[in-house]
Amino acid sequence: MGAHGPAAGAPWPVGRSRHAPGCGRAAPEGLPSGAMSEECVFCAIGEGRLDALVVGENPRALAFLDRHPISDGHTLVIPKHHSENFLDMPAEDRTAVADLAHDVAYNLSHTLPRFEGFNLLMSNGQAAGQTVFHTHLHVFPRMAGDGYHLEQKPERVPSDEELRAVQALLLAGVPARSDD
Repeated sequence: MGAHGPAAGAPWPVGRSRHAPGCGRAAPEGLPSGAMSEECVFCAIGEGRLDALVVGENPRALAFLDRHPISDGHTLVIPKHHSENFLDMPAEDRTAVADLAHDVAYNLSHTLPRFEGFNLLMSNGQAAGQTVFHTHLHVFPRMAGDGYHLEQKPERVPSDEELRAVQALLLAGVPARSDD
């Protein structure tokens, strides 16, 4: 175990917190939007029914250490109110999660001895790799040579004309948001 917890990939010791079996899931069919699901691990953590290694909190969001970290200090930031993904989050929760993620990143940058940078990652939808269907933002510290790679080179670079066509689609087809 390192100065700031177990080595990356090692499990956190059992004690103050426990790990729930399975993964969080969206509220069952027919449950109103935003309702907590008995099956959602992150709802249970947000409500205090399940312990977590909490590193930060505000009235609408909670930050806790990831049980399967990419690096030491890997933290998850969740809204306390259930939402399946970023598009489902009310504006107040988006702000609370972003503010808390900023606080977490700041704290990591001033406490981890090898901190050289960090990534913010949120997967939305199964095609994007989301496996826990309660909105969550990963904040994970980076160090030179840590072996984790997010970079992916495109197979081809689109022309300016193709990019302008996508821009026109995005600007022309944006419906008004209901929560802002």
